[in-house]
Amino acid sequence: MDRRSRFRVDNWGSYAREREEIANLIDALGLTGRLLMLSGDAHMVAIDDGTHSNYATGTGRGQAWLRRDARGSLDRRTSGKGGPYSHGVSKQRGQFGLVEVTDDGQQLSVELSGRDRAGARIPGMRLALACADSACDITPSAK
Repeated sequence: MDRRSRFRVDNWGSYAREREEIANLIDALGLTGRLLMLSGDAHMVAIDDGTHSNYATGTGRGQAWLRRDARGSLDRRTSGKGGPYSHGVSKQRGQFGLVEVTDDGQQLSVELSGRDRAGARIPGMRLALACADSACDITPSAK
């Protein structure tokens, strides 16, 4: 193993070209407003409404794009990864994330929320989406 690969950091920052290629494919398929990325390795609760997740070539930062949701630490030590996140970050032990999907046959609704060990919503950690036809739009949410 050479010295460079031994000390290489293994995160999305090390794979900017690959991340851009994946984002370009998602954009070309017209899926940018319809995908939700869930992750669980961050040991924190964080939600981004898409304003910090636009990695496709030639697209502007700040445009709603791919919604991201990092899921909690449960009973493990906390950490922080990535960001920034539109809804901030919560680093507590015992927290977890909840994704609730409702489909009434006409419209699909998705709610992301961060919860503490008792199941109570963590303030500010909620994102609600209403999906119809080819896109999901953010709905007004009570904190």
